[in-house]
Amino acid sequence: MFGCAEFTDKPCEELCESISKLKELEVLGLCLKANSFTDKGLEALARCLRGLNQVKKLKILAGDARYLTEEGYKGVIESIKELKDLEMLRINMSNSKEIGDGIMEVIGESMKGKKELRILSLELSKCEVKDEGVEKMMKCVEELGRLEDLSLDLRNCEGVTKKGVKGVYEKLGEVYGMKSEGVSYGYKWIVMKNRQLEED
Repeated sequence: MFGCAEFTDKPCEELCESISKLKELEVLGLCLKANSFTDKGLEALARCLRGLNQVKKLKILAGDARYLTEEGYKGVIESIKELKDLEMLRINMSNSKEIGDGIMEVIGESMKGKKELRILSLELSKCEVKDEGVEKMMKCVEELGRLEDLSLDLRNCEGVTKKGVKGVYEKLGEVYGMKSEGVSYGYKWIVMKNRQLEED
């Protein structure tokens, strides 16, 4: 559905209604970038996700969205709480001035209890995220004991400083033993691969 001007709220709601009937669905990927639906469409997606508690792999690409707000995104993120067996989560909310620290706190809260989560990828480049928001989101990593792969894209987020990036690496080092020697804290694309878990 990438870049489709005709993909407004009504088609989005119809799509979500159809998907919601697939109760045994384990893998769901939606490319909703650069479309014309609003938070009303995201509300339909949130309702859909709450009824799909078998989903293990979820990818939502919704960057470059013109009519979506942080409140709309929050509803979708909060619905992920229902996905108890989630193993992979990839979300793209990049290039949106509507996305700030509030969404980071909701992400952190929604990740609590995700004991099976192995892959977490968040693309938030060119958003209004700041150091404080990143810190709130990172509080969840202690509960993600099986996390193998973390990707956090904060490029061109002017509110994220070298201090904030350093704090992420220190938290990863504290929880996963990840070493940050030689890391450029000015480069705001953070990638962590937990090789020890991959070998277990």
